[in-house]
Amino acid sequence: MDENEKNRLSRTSMFFITGFSSLFFSLVIKMLDGSHSRILLLIGAISFFSGLLNGAMEIVICRNERKKKNNRLAS
Repeated sequence: MDENEKNRLSRTSMFFITGFSSLFFSLVIKMLDGSHSRILLLIGAISFFSGLLNGAMEIVICRNERKKKNNRLAS
């Protein structure tokens, strides 16, 4: 695993942790106050979507790199 792959993994993890934390804190506020924090729900949803998008892009890029590597080896 080279340095770029480590950075992509940490970015994806950061998005998921931010999304989970925002949604969790919104749930805590709901239990304490009786209403959801709209900004935390929005941040959580955007973070989860960004994490999913980043993870999907990482899978596609790695798959293409493997195909290119296999094609070079076969030639």
